[in-house]
Amino acid sequence: MTAYSRISARLPPPLTDAPESLIGQVLGAISLQIDAFNEDLDRMRQTHWVNFAYRVEDLDKLAALLGIERFEWEHLRLFRARLLALVAARLRGAVGPEEIKRFVLDYLRGVQGAVDGLTLAPGLTESADADAYGPIAARPLYRPFRFVETPPRRVRSRALAARRGRVPYLFRWSDTNAGLDLARPRIVIAGYPDGATASPVLVNITTGAAIGYRGTVRFGERLVIEAGGPDGKARARIDDRDVTHGLYSLGAVQLGTPWTPDDLDTTPALPEIARGANDWVFLLVGHFGEPSLSRAFFALASDALREGVWNRTRFGEAVFAGGTRAGLSLTWDESTPASFEIGVPQHLVAEPETINALSGDAPHVLVARALGLMIERLRAAGVRARVRHDRFTERMAVRDSFRTSFHTLPPERTGAARTRIAQGGRFDDTALGRSRFE
Repeated sequence: MTAYSRISARLPPPLTDAPESLIGQVLGAISLQIDAFNEDLDRMRQTHWVNFAYRVEDLDKLAALLGIERFEWEHLRLFRARLLALVAARLRGAVGPEEIKRFVLDYLRGVQGAVDGLTLAPGLTESADADAYGPIAARPLYRPFRFVETPPRRVRSRALAARRGRVPYLFRWSDTNAGLDLARPRIVIAGYPDGATASPVLVNITTGAAIGYRGTVRFGERLVIEAGGPDGKARARIDDRDVTHGLYSLGAVQLGTPWTPDDLDTTPALPEIARGANDWVFLLVGHFGEPSLSRAFFALASDALREGVWNRTRFGEAVFAGGTRAGLSLTWDESTPASFEIGVPQHLVAEPETINALSGDAPHVLVARALGLMIERLRAAGVRARVRHDRFTERMAVRDSFRTSFHTLPPERTGAARTRIAQGGRFDDTALGRSRFE
């Protein structure tokens, strides 16, 4: 509809019946100027306004002003959705948690609106911004988005891993907790042959905390000591057997000073790993009533005691090397400083058959890659960002176990296979093979 038609519709019929009249000519001249102005305005909007651009070349030029490039697989509507979400996030400040969370929702909603039949995050279009990152009571099956600051990461002791976990008695090492908070480890002790792993004890020299196990971890068995709850209480198992009753812990250990039953914690707790460097020592401490003859040490080692090494340890402060006594592994979760993680629920994805990605990857893979790149642009300098897509997974826990097919007797119960007791040797009184020199 032209401007003349719109003006004529608002005037009385006598004034518009004759277009060749003076009034009609004046209206025609004015309408022509209005139509020309509207054409110029429309042309300007199509080349200078993101929402009105209908050629991808014009949108590329507008995005270039902001330093944003189009991916080769993005068509006009997809590129517009990403460009608008990114610009809006920058105008809001971009680096804060709320701006980052809002950008993720805006971008994914824009992509789903740009492609008919595409679903990247179930329930996204029905969720408000304030509800998307938390559970919704009215929709119990909804899986929310996640924004986690300083997310935890699993760390393994490098010093033990370098030795493949093989540790002797009195082995010392140092680990570093680079997280923001205290941590509690998961301890795995593998038994060695001949009952070498008897009554193991781990002491964190830095914090003074210790945890031990009364009993022998036999060859092929693995003693797993882990957290039994959020309060740091410990539980232990050997294969499928619960052996928590054999655990004990202390909060203040001084090497060389034996402890008493009154010093033990009421409930065994995992030793804390302090921030920064932590020094550890592995001990084998014998207990009354626990079989550990020739395998454990009944005197608590002092801080100066070491395993004897030629030309490196002192004679009075060392014991003979006894070889590997256990396989040891320590892992813990530490909070990652200056970092955040975005979790996108992606357990169900719907893609129309008409989509033909230029790069050959599935659309949800391309969008996930683009989202990660944009988060890298929006994050603050020096902050580590990560996008994790929570896909549908099914896991079955499997643990390996090994049991010997023969029965071994500890030294405390092994018979001597002799029917006579040797006596002190006396000249011309006792036989040579039935006496001992004293």
